[in-house]
Amino acid sequence: MRDNIINVDFRKPDERWLKKAHTARENGDVERAVQLYRKAVEQDPSDWETGLCYARYLWELGCWYASNRECLRLLSMEPDNHRVYGLLYRNYLCLDEQENARFAYEKYMMHLYRNPEDGLNLNEEDPPIPEKPPKKRFQR
Repeated sequence: MRDNIINVDFRKPDERWLKKAHTARENGDVERAVQLYRKAVEQDPSDWETGLCYARYLWELGCWYASNRECLRLLSMEPDNHRVYGLLYRNYLCLDEQENARFAYEKYMMHLYRNPEDGLNLNEEDPPIPEKPPKKRFQR
């Protein structure tokens, strides 16, 4: 009798999670999309776009702390990709961290100034803007 051995390569991500997540997103089921994006991120943590989609839908559900952690993970992977700052400053605003929100907002606006076509579309008419810092920001 011959043994049947199945070779499975766990380094290759399974595209089914991503396809199901896109389908759930198109149907408007955000909670299901978050679960499927989570599976896709677990399969391939180096996929930056999937991680950004996952962070975005966490933000939509109101899981700002988890979305913030995912944004920081993405930023640590690719520090030169400034699109994540658009979601990061919104997370900081929701978490009531005004100074961090202001910093991320300024980084994002500078990125948009240099690359106007590379914005993060969150389907908002008026995106929130952090409070301006006081004129005397630093004490002597």
